[in-house]
Amino acid sequence: MIKNKTLIIGFGRMGISHASQLGLILRNSDIYVYDPSFKVKVLIIVLSLFTRIRYTNIGTKSDMSGFDHIFITSPPKYQENYFNRIKDKNTKIFVEKPINIQNILNLNELPKNIYVGYVMQHVEAFMLLKKVLNGRNCSSAYILMETNSDLTNAHGWRANSFDGSIVSEYGSHMLNLFSFITEQECLIKSSRIDKKNQIDLDLELKSQLTTGLLVLKYNSKNVRKTNYSVKIRCDDDIFEADLYSFKINGVTKFELSQEKSKTNTYLRGAEFSRQMENFLDNNNFSESLRLALSTKEALYDYKKKFDNTWR
Repeated sequence: MIKNKTLIIGFGRMGISHASQLGLILRNSDIYVYDPSFKVKVLIIVLSLFTRIRYTNIGTKSDMSGFDHIFITSPPKYQENYFNRIKDKNTKIFVEKPINIQNILNLNELPKNIYVGYVMQHVEAFMLLKKVLNGRNCSSAYILMETNSDLTNAHGWRANSFDGSIVSEYGSHMLNLFSFITEQECLIKSSRIDKKNQIDLDLELKSQLTTGLLVLKYNSKNVRKTNYSVKIRCDDDIFEADLYSFKINGVTKFELSQEKSKTNTYLRGAEFSRQMENFLDNNNFSESLRLALSTKEALYDYKKKFDNTWR
C-alpha cells in the first residue's frame, strides 16, 4: 500500500491539534512538520522517537511538491510565502484562519484544493439548523460568543494585530457561521462597546432583509468552556442552536448525548474530527474558500469603519 505524505507548517496550538487528529485518522500516512523555532524542532525530533511525526526543513525550498496534504497553521503574515511555494495544484491545502492569501488568488476562478478551517460549520446542531432553514428568509438573528479568556492580553503575532483581535479571532467564526447557515454573505453595519468586556456588532445579510446582533463577551467568569450559540427567527418560528443542542420554538430536537455516531475525537470534540474527515474525503473546497474570503472582506470593511472598537 502506497503511503500518503502530509506536511504541517507551524507547530503551535492548532498544528499540534491537527497532528493529533491526523495520527488517529491517517493510519497510512507519514506526518512531516516544519516550524522555524529551534525549541519546537527539538520537540518534534523527540516526538519522532515514538510517533509517526517527523521533522522536515522546508525553510529555503522553493518547491514544496511531493505532499498529498499540506496544513498551514503558521501566523497569517507568512501564508503567502508558503502558498507561492506549493507548485503541485493537486495538493490539498488546509489553511487555518485568519487567512491572508486573498491577494494571490484569482477571485473569478477560485481554486478547488484550498480548505479554510472554520470548524463551527461542522458542529452537528449548526448543521441541522442550516438543513432546517434551507435558505428560508429570516427576519432577525441573535448570535453569541462568550469566553472566560482575557482576550485583551494577546501574545506573539496576535498582540496589537487586527488579525489577532477579539473581533477577528472569535467574531470571524460567528460571521462565517451566520453566512454558512443562511447561505448569504454577511456585512457588519455598526459596532459599539456598551459594557465592560463586551463588543456588540450589528449585522446584515447582503441578499435578505435579515438583521442580526453578534455579541462577543470575553473575560466572562460565568462560563468554563467557550459558548457559541445562534438564535434565528423565521416568520413565527424561532430556531436555536449551540455546541450541544438544537431547538425549534423551545422544543429540543437534538442533544449531544443523543449522538450515536462513533467519531475519533481529540480534546477538541467531534466537530474537529468531522472537519478533518471532510477535508480528507473531498476534493472541491471552493465554497469553503468563497465563504472565508467573504468573511475576511466583511472584517476588513469593519476595521476601516470602526477602527476604535476592534480590540
